[in-house]
Amino acid sequence: MARCMLIDSKLPENFWAEAISTANHIRNRCPTKALNGEVPYTKWFNRKATVIYFRTFGCKAFTLDKKPKGKFKPRSKQSIFVGYSEESKAYRMWIPDEKKIVITRDVKFVEHDQEEEDPSDGEKPIEYVLIQTPVKYDDEIQNHHQIPNVLNNADEILPSPPPSDSISSSGSTGNGIERRLEDPIPDRQIFNEELQLEEPTPESEPLEHQQSSRTSSSNDDESNEAGIEMKRGPGRPRKIFGQRGRPRKGYNMVPVNQPPPAPTNTEEIHNDEESISETGSFIEEMACITDQPDDGDIKSQEWRDAINDEFASMLKNKTWILCDRPSNRDTITSRLVLRTKYKKDGSIERRKARLVARGFNQRPGLDYDETYSPVIRLGTIRTMMALAAEKGMKVHQLDVVTAYLNGDIDKSIYMEIPEKLKESLTELVKSPDSLVKKEAKKMLQELSNGDKVCHLRKSLYGLKQSGRQWYKKLHHALVEMGFKPTPSDPCLYVKQK
Repeated sequence: MARCMLIDSKLPENFWAEAISTANHIRNRCPTKALNGEVPYTKWFNRKATVIYFRTFGCKAFTLDKKPKGKFKPRSKQSIFVGYSEESKAYRMWIPDEKKIVITRDVKFVEHDQEEEDPSDGEKPIEYVLIQTPVKYDDEIQNHHQIPNVLNNADEILPSPPPSDSISSSGSTGNGIERRLEDPIPDRQIFNEELQLEEPTPESEPLEHQQSSRTSSSNDDESNEAGIEMKRGPGRPRKIFGQRGRPRKGYNMVPVNQPPPAPTNTEEIHNDEESISETGSFIEEMACITDQPDDGDIKSQEWRDAINDEFASMLKNKTWILCDRPSNRDTITSRLVLRTKYKKDGSIERRKARLVARGFNQRPGLDYDETYSPVIRLGTIRTMMALAAEKGMKVHQLDVVTAYLNGDIDKSIYMEIPEKLKESLTELVKSPDSLVKKEAKKMLQELSNGDKVCHLRKSLYGLKQSGRQWYKKLHHALVEMGFKPTPSDPCLYVKQK
């Protein structure tokens, strides 16, 4: 039975186990001679077996996709029925695109897959004539019910096109089109795919609104043609209507070198919420800008100081020690990530450098085991802020500098010598900090003695387990201070008096 099912379904032999399981499921619900014509399922469970849910093995089906990737993506996945679930009243469905079997009840079966009929045996197939020339607006056209009248008068609206195979297979010209549109041919239909009606512009529309629609859309073109670098000027953006979708924003574009004009009374009147939202978005965008300057810019004093500060913090924390290159272990690499931080007004606040390990080179089981680190829930933050506001309490916030560097590493990880380390150590030898000066001098001497690598003692940004190690270090410190994590959120610590 299983062999016949597998052959009839045209599935590969890899599904032999599914076929045997399905056949066994069916045989247990069929009468058998061994029990004198009784059903094994009824004999064992003492209740009548039902077969109304039986489906054809290997038939096509569509399984409900409960988590589609997009709003306009299909809500089902094409699948193949391969059996029944023994634990629930569900089906086992094979999804070829994902190469996995899912157990679900939300299935639409297509047991009788009708093949396409031969056009020569049935009715004559429908031929479509695609007309892609837009139709001019006419005051007499008020709704879509009058569109066929426009097609019947296509000789007055559409110009006669040259001969084309896509319009007429018999090589007809414009007269052929006119005949197709006027003569009632039952087995042919006209399909206009891009029939568009242009809405008339009201004569009473203000000139300022008309110009605003054109100004915002042509800002980039004008700046590119003139060769002038433009930026957003002061004032709130104007909303532009008249097009599909949500209204667009039209900004006042001014040259970069031109000083901003004084705000007018109209520009000063604005909504507080929109102003705060726009300011916050601007600050967030400016704060997230990541610069990777050229080699010439890195040599500037600002970037050199930023790199020296990063290596100085690692020397203080004793992030690694230098050792000979191991013969039985692979090493990971690292890179310097350079960022420019900005103030609220857009001016440069400072340069920042961060050494990031390339954690994708780590091997599971050898370089790391567990990587999970809890994150506070958004509802917890909202609840605490609401309580603080109701009780009139003060909320304090702190930032831990190079937080991940405080976590102790739990594995032996070896890293190649970071770029710019030797140049930075040469300058840190002159540091006023005695600890940094001592460690820099010691490490600089070790670098000159053979092939050295960094044996990590502390966590680095980019390692798989860095977040977990920092959480364990912080958890241990808070527990020693008398704090305890709450059952509802492990990231919320409470100290009871």
